[in-house]
Amino acid sequence: LDPLAMVRNSLGLDRLSVGAGATPTSMPTVEAGKYITPNVYVGAKQGKLGSTQAEVQINLTKNLKVTTTVAAGSGALATGAAPGQDTGSTVGLTYQFEY
Repeated sequence: LDPLAMVRNSLGLDRLSVGAGATPTSMPTVEAGKYITPNVYVGAKQGKLGSTQAEVQINLTKNLKVTTTVAAGSGALATGAAPGQDTGSTVGLTYQFEY
């Protein structure tokens, strides 16, 4: 019995999660998203204090992907950024190798 999986399936989502923030003082978040093509994922993350992030991941190859995040709201900070140092928008390139 997995109630989160039941909600995810009923909404037609590929990803639905509820989690704690990156630090002990961070607020909980809800993340939801869907693959719009086999290589393109679009999602959103909502924090308790009104911070919202939109994310797009594009798989360029089996091991290489581009991730962009745009944040808005009162807590618009990119993951891991210190207050006053970031506007909440990021672009990243990730190489992943599974062995």
